[in-house]
Amino acid sequence: MDYQELCSFEVLYAAYKTARVGKRGKPGTALYEANALACIERLSYILRNKTYIPSKFETFCVYEPKERLVQAPAFVDKVVQHALVDDILYDAITHSFIRDSFAFQVWKQRIL
Repeated sequence: MDYQELCSFEVLYAAYKTARVGKRGKPGTALYEANALACIERLSYILRNKTYIPSKFETFCVYEPKERLVQAPAFVDKVVQHALVDDILYDAITHSFIRDSFAFQVWKQRIL
Protein backbone atom coordinates (compact mmCIF):
# COMPACT_ATOMS: atom_id res chain seq x y z
CA MET A 1 0.00 0.00 0.00
CA ASP A 2 1.32 3.42 -0.87
CA TYR A 3 0.71 6.78 0.78
CA GLN A 4 -2.12 7.80 -1.57
CA GLU A 5 -4.01 4.60 -0.77
CA LEU A 6 -3.48 5.24 2.95
CA CYS A 7 -5.12 8.65 2.53
CA SER A 8 -8.20 7.20 0.84
CA PHE A 9 -11.60 7.49 2.47
CA GLU A 10 -12.10 3.69 2.52
CA VAL A 11 -8.87 2.99 4.42
CA LEU A 12 -9.48 5.79 6.91
CA TYR A 13 -13.09 4.70 7.44
CA ALA A 14 -11.94 1.14 8.22
CA ALA A 15 -9.34 2.56 10.63
CA TYR A 16 -12.05 4.70 12.25
CA LYS A 17 -14.24 1.64 12.83
CA THR A 18 -11.31 -0.20 14.42
CA ALA A 19 -10.31 2.79 16.57
CA ARG A 20 -13.79 3.22 18.03
CA VAL A 21 -14.04 -0.34 19.39
CA GLY A 22 -14.42 -0.12 23.16
CA LYS A 23 -14.32 3.70 23.15
CA ARG A 24 -17.78 4.66 21.89
CA GLY A 25 -18.87 6.04 25.27
CA LYS A 26 -16.01 8.52 25.51
CA PRO A 27 -16.69 12.18 24.71
CA GLY A 28 -13.93 12.54 22.09
CA THR A 29 -15.12 9.46 20.24
CA ALA A 30 -18.76 10.55 20.41
CA LEU A 31 -17.91 13.98 19.03
CA TYR A 32 -15.98 12.45 16.14
CA GLU A 33 -18.68 9.85 15.53
CA ALA A 34 -21.44 12.49 15.31
CA ASN A 35 -19.75 13.85 12.17
CA ALA A 36 -17.75 10.78 11.17
CA LEU A 37 -18.10 11.05 7.41
CA ALA A 38 -17.17 14.73 7.32
CA CYS A 39 -14.29 14.19 9.79
CA ILE A 40 -12.87 11.32 7.74
CA GLU A 41 -13.16 13.29 4.51
CA ARG A 42 -11.35 16.22 6.16
CA LEU A 43 -8.66 13.90 7.54
CA SER A 44 -8.19 12.39 4.09
CA TYR A 45 -7.76 15.88 2.62
CA ILE A 46 -5.25 16.88 5.33
CA LEU A 47 -3.20 13.70 4.84
CA ARG A 48 -3.21 14.02 1.04
CA ASN A 49 -1.93 17.61 1.33
CA LYS A 50 0.67 16.54 3.91
CA THR A 51 -0.47 19.14 6.46
CA TYR A 52 -1.38 16.66 9.21
CA ILE A 53 -0.09 17.60 12.66
CA PRO A 54 -0.85 15.29 15.60
CA SER A 55 -2.90 16.80 18.42
CA LYS A 56 -1.66 17.21 21.96
CA PHE A 57 -2.06 14.25 24.27
CA GLU A 58 -4.91 14.12 26.76
CA THR A 59 -3.29 13.75 30.19
CA PHE A 60 -5.05 12.21 33.17
CA CYS A 61 -4.33 10.08 36.24
CA VAL A 62 -5.45 6.52 36.87
CA TYR A 63 -5.47 5.37 40.48
CA GLU A 64 -5.83 1.59 40.19
CA PRO A 65 -3.83 -0.37 41.21
CA LYS A 66 -1.60 2.63 41.90
CA GLU A 67 -1.44 6.21 40.71
CA ARG A 68 -0.21 6.50 37.13
CA LEU A 69 -0.05 9.38 34.70
CA VAL A 70 -1.63 8.45 31.36
CA GLN A 71 -1.15 10.37 28.13
CA ALA A 72 -3.66 9.37 25.47
CA PRO A 73 -3.75 10.64 21.88
CA ALA A 74 -6.83 12.40 20.51
CA PHE A 75 -9.31 10.16 18.69
CA VAL A 76 -8.35 11.48 15.25
CA ASP A 77 -4.74 10.51 15.97
CA LYS A 78 -5.89 7.01 16.90
CA VAL A 79 -7.57 6.75 13.50
CA VAL A 80 -4.31 7.70 11.77
CA GLN A 81 -2.36 5.24 13.94
CA HIS A 82 -4.72 2.39 13.07
CA ALA A 83 -4.49 3.21 9.38
CA LEU A 84 -0.69 3.13 9.53
CA VAL A 85 -0.29 0.08 11.73
CA ASP A 86 -3.07 -2.09 10.31
CA ASP A 87 -2.41 -1.39 6.65
CA ILE A 88 1.31 -0.67 6.34
CA LEU A 89 3.41 -1.64 9.36
CA TYR A 90 1.67 -4.95 10.09
CA ASP A 91 2.33 -6.31 6.60
CA ALA A 92 5.86 -4.92 6.58
CA ILE A 93 7.03 -6.58 9.80
CA THR A 94 5.09 -9.84 10.17
CA HIS A 95 7.03 -11.63 7.44
CA SER A 96 10.17 -11.25 9.58
CA PHE A 97 8.65 -12.99 12.63
CA ILE A 98 9.70 -16.53 13.44
CA ARG A 99 7.28 -19.25 12.41
CA ASP A 100 6.19 -20.00 15.98
CA SER A 101 5.32 -16.40 16.86
CA PHE A 102 1.59 -15.87 17.37
CA ALA A 103 1.58 -12.42 19.01
CA PHE A 104 -0.89 -10.05 17.31
CA GLN A 105 -0.99 -12.03 14.10
CA VAL A 106 -4.64 -12.03 13.14
CA TRP A 107 -4.36 -14.93 10.72
CA LYS A 108 -2.71 -17.25 13.27
CA GLN A 109 -4.62 -18.93 16.05
CA ARG A 110 -2.97 -21.07 18.66
CA ILE A 111 -4.90 -24.22 19.44
CA LEU A 112 -4.30 -25.38 22.98
